Amino acid sequence: MHASADAALFTDPELDDIAGGRHGNLFSALGAQPMDGGWRLAAFVPGARSVRAVGLDGTEIAALAPQGRDVFAALLAERPEAWRFEAGRGGDAWVEEDPYRFGPILGAQDEHYISEGTHGRLWDVLGAHPCEHEGAPGVRFAVWAPGARRVSVVGDFTRRDGRRAALRSCGRCRGGTGRTRSGWRSGRRATGWTRRSPSTRRICRPGARRRAAAG
Repeated sequence: MHASADAALFTDPELDDIAGGRHGNLFSALGAQPMDGGWRLAAFVPGARSVRAVGLDGTEIAALAPQGRDVFAALLAERPEAWRFEAGRGGDAWVEEDPYRFGPILGAQDEHYISEGTHGRLWDVLGAHPCEHEGAPGVRFAVWAPGARRVSVVGDFTRRDGRRAALRSCGRCRGGTGRTRSGWRSGRRATGWTRRSPSTRRICRPGARRRAAAG
């Protein structure tokens, strides 16, 4: 697959927002995004010196060029079907799944009833649940977070870095003051959430979720 990484693929303000945890929608910036008649494939991997995208069988898709602020990207002629990232620094190497390659977790009906406040089984859709999504086993996460600019899942797989594994903003509540956010991780266990609002940054533990009683 032809890849080009010679030109800058992000603006400086975009890089600053991603690295600063201020970007409002990482699902529109990272992963595969249409650009200049092709596809920009991008990853945010703090601490990496090199990143390459590979298929699920390990075949190389492209080497991603550093864009600055721990962002790596390449311009591809076509969108890969599926990928993960192999990162390196010195003698260390590791593999990272890309949560931004997956589609929405919650269905339109769930989003509608949550936004109305009439969903009868919130414990089935919010919180953390093992599942298979788009053919990949993992865990889906969803949280109701009024006023939050960003909600992220944190754990060993993100090095407890709240700038990574941000959840997708989906349904709007009545009055337009809150959002439901959801995301997916491959076979990972979270140790908490981070929430960024205009004035606060808060870490919550997933144990706060309690199964509601029926009836």
